[in-house]
Amino acid sequence: SIRNDTGNLTILNRADDGDIIFQSDNGSGGVATYLTLDGGFSVPYVALEDNTILALGTHKDLLLTHDGTDSKIDNMNTGDIKIRNFADDSDISFHTDNGSGGTTAYITLDGSAANIKIATDMIFADNKAAMFGTGGDAFLKHDGSNCNFINDTGNVTFTNRTDDGDIIFSSDNGSGGTAA
Repeated sequence: SIRNDTGNLTILNRADDGDIIFQSDNGSGGVATYLTLDGGFSVPYVALEDNTILALGTHKDLLLTHDGTDSKIDNMNTGDIKIRNFADDSDISFHTDNGSGGTTAYITLDGSAANIKIATDMIFADNKAAMFGTGGDAFLKHDGSNCNFINDTGNVTFTNRTDDGDIIFSSDNGSGGTAA
């Protein structure tokens, strides 16, 4: 055991690009690396090996892991998961592959504009609704055969604010096209 009762405890590796590696029994009679302080990286870096779980909370309530293929964030039946940003006028964005070798912010919670920006199509499965209003009073859904817009409270109003603009309803023209 390592113990220090006063002052600082310093563990120092002076080897160029050297690491500090924490290993212990793997539960099967062998030894596994559980934590690496990577001295060869260009910035201070802490590495956990594949399938090592970073558990947070007294009862290991929040788990972070990478299994060699997928990265996972698991909340183990305690409370909500909250992602918060306290920086004034800043955003939270969800990025992923854009199909062209880069990444795109598909969803951005815009702190300065106080809105949510969606940068791609959203697909709702059949019989799943896009709901509007605090109580979900109006919704749009496709049942597999028909598209339904349903309003349970108040009026349905269509307003076009464009100068000299129209509201146009189009449907099949009987010849394979559409007509107003």
